[in-house]
This record gives sequence, structure tokens and C-alpha cells, in this order.
Amino acid sequence: MNILQMTGLEVDRAENGEEAVELFKNAPEGKYTLIFMDIQMPRMDGYEFLSILREAGSNIPVLIVTANKKGYGNAMADSSCALENMMIAANALDLGSCWINQLHWLDGDARVRGYLEKLGLKADETVTGGLILGCGCDGLPVRSERKRTGNPVTWIE
Repeated sequence: MNILQMTGLEVDRAENGEEAVELFKNAPEGKYTLIFMDIQMPRMDGYEFLSILREAGSNIPVLIVTANKKGYGNAMADSSCALENMMIAANALDLGSCWINQLHWLDGDARVRGYLEKLGLKADETVTGGLILGCGCDGLPVRSERKRTGNPVTWIE
């Protein structure tokens, strides 16, 4: 039993992207309410998997967690760039995205850390961030331009 199952959730696990697609395609409508995945899955990467979900009209939210080497000084910045690139890719796929900041506390909980290691997190890595991707309830992202507000920018030459 893993930590998600201990909370009462039903969990299916795929060893690679192709297996994840088969689970998704063969599942009854509404079975999955959240997908927890790695972008660097074997056989089919996460971007291709997300494209297949989108083409199938799925609006299941997808949680992606990033990690980097413990003690690496630029770990947060590198992971931030990776998450930003994922958000750009999500936008191109018409998926909404939300940055989940400060997930490094996950390393402090031994049960969560153990589960993440079963999913592939290495002993010398630490969680650095997360991202959730999905669509609105109607399956479409909300796209309306917002009025820009904030501090004025002063250019100094």
C-alpha cells in the first residue's frame, strides 16, 4: 500500500507512457480524477502523453513534480525554467496550468519521500517544484485578457 492508498484513494500505476495511455483508454469514463506523472517517462514522454489526453478531450488534471540534486545551488532556478517550459507547452495544447511553489517540504515527510523514491526520485535529489495541468469544467481554458496593473517601471540609461 502506498501513501495515496492510505488516504483511501484508488491508485493505478503505469511503468511507462505507453502503459499509461492504455490505462487511460481502457478506463470507464470518470474513473481518473488526477494523473500524477513525470515528464521523462520511458517509451513515451509526458508531452506526448498530454497530447493524447488532450486529443481524447480529457480534462483530467495532471500533477507534475520536479526534482534536482540536493545541495545544487541553482536547483530552484533550473526547475523553475523547466516548469515554465511545461506551462508554455501546456498553453500550446490548450491546457490550463498552475504553478505549485515550495514543494521542497515534501522531502521532510518520510512516508512521502519513500513514495517519491518508489516513483523514481533518487536519494541525492530533492523536490524543487510542481505544476498542475488541466482544463476547466467545460474542457476549455479560460482565455480573457486581464488589465495590467502593478508598479511602474522606470528605465535608467
